[in-house]
Amino acid sequence: MKTITCDFDHTLQFENGKPNERTLELLRSFQAQVIVISTRRNTPENMAEVEAFCNKNNLTISKIVLVSNEVEKLNQALAVQSDLHFDDSEEALLLFDK
Repeated sequence: MKTITCDFDHTLQFENGKPNERTLELLRSFQAQVIVISTRRNTPENMAEVEAFCNKNNLTISKIVLVSNEVEKLNQALAVQSDLHFDDSEEALLLFDK
């Protein structure tokens, strides 16, 4: 099974709290495991918010990973052997492109 990783803020959820329907629809269409890797602070509240958002928007995820920077995000994606990554961060996308 393929593994897809994605950022949360501004990728799955816009700044105003609304869902990014286009990205959610695309992720739902893949026959893949989805892992959210975000640079949000690793707190129980942030984990719960990401999980609740995904549940509310019918996005099945296998894992949530909260990291402190874009390099750690890349390392986590490599560790789970991500086949594809969705992100709004230019810095993250440049790292993934290498």
